[in-house]
Amino acid sequence: MSKFRWVGYLRGLAETFVLKFYGLLGPRVFSSRYFEFRYRMRRDPWGYEISPYEQRKYQQTLSILPRAGYERALEVGCSIGVFTEKLAESGLVREIVGVDISEAALERARQRLARFEKVRLLRQDIIRDALEGPFDLIFCAEILYYLGTKNLKIVREKLLAALGEGGHLILVNPWPLARAIRAQFLSRPELVLIQEDIEQKTHRPYAITLLEKRLKVR
Repeated sequence: MSKFRWVGYLRGLAETFVLKFYGLLGPRVFSSRYFEFRYRMRRDPWGYEISPYEQRKYQQTLSILPRAGYERALEVGCSIGVFTEKLAESGLVREIVGVDISEAALERARQRLARFEKVRLLRQDIIRDALEGPFDLIFCAEILYYLGTKNLKIVREKLLAALGEGGHLILVNPWPLARAIRAQFLSRPELVLIQEDIEQKTHRPYAITLLEKRLKVR
C-alpha cells in the first residue's frame, strides 16, 4: 500500500473514531448544561465576534450560496447570533429562524438581532425537537460532529424533512472529518453535492459543503 493510501486509510479510521467517540461520550459531556455553563461563564466563549478565523468562515459560507432571494432559512446552532446578523444584513433571505440549545446564548442573540423583524430565535434540541419547516435554505455549522453517528442520522432525517425540494443545505465542519459527515448526507438519494470549499491553510482546517435537495424520481 502506498504512503498516500496509508494516510487516507488512517484518516478514515480517525474520522470514524471521532464520530464513535461523540456517540458514546458526547451526550454526557456536551449536554445542554455544558453549553449553558460555557455561555454563562463568558459572553462569547468561542470568539465568534472577534476571531478573524470565524469571520473568514462566515464570509466564505455566504459566498458559497448559488443565488439570492431565499424565502425562509434555518440556522441550526445560531449561538449569540453573529452569523445570523451577517445573514440578515446580506438581504439574501426574507425570513430567518435561528435555533440553539442554550438559552444564555439566545438571550444575547435576541439583543443583537432585535432590529430585524424577520428573524425569529427558538430554544431547541435538534435531536429531540421538531423543526418547523419547510425551509429553502438550512445552515448547520460546527454542530453535527457533537452528535455521534446514531444521532447524526436522526438529525439528518429531520433536516431533510424540513428542507423543501430545490432547497439548499450548507454544512460547515472540520476537515477531514467533514468527509465522513458529508458521506452520511449523500447516502440519501434526494441530496446532491453542488460544491465543497475546503480551507486547509489555517490552524483548524474546515470544509463548507453545499447540498441541494432534488425532486424525487416518480
